[in-house]
Amino acid sequence: MSEPQRALIATLADRAGMIVSPKAAKEMGDKFGTKPVCAGPYKFIERVAQGRIVFDRFADYWNKGNVHIDRVESCR
Repeated sequence: MSEPQRALIATLADRAGMIVSPKAAKEMGDKFGTKPVCAGPYKFIERVAQGRIVFDRFADYWNKGNVHIDRVESCR
């Protein structure tokens, strides 16, 4: 960029700035959004449409000593 952009952080934090795995996108096709590829302290386990999303602690996370919750589950 030739000058500072105030909206850059907000843009990158929204869908327009999301990084997508080309391999996962190709393999999943139209169902790509149903099995996300995660890159954090939790791994995707399950998504029930209109119900819940479940993540488990990722044992190989680089900073696993600071992750103290084994499972995250959103409920509707």
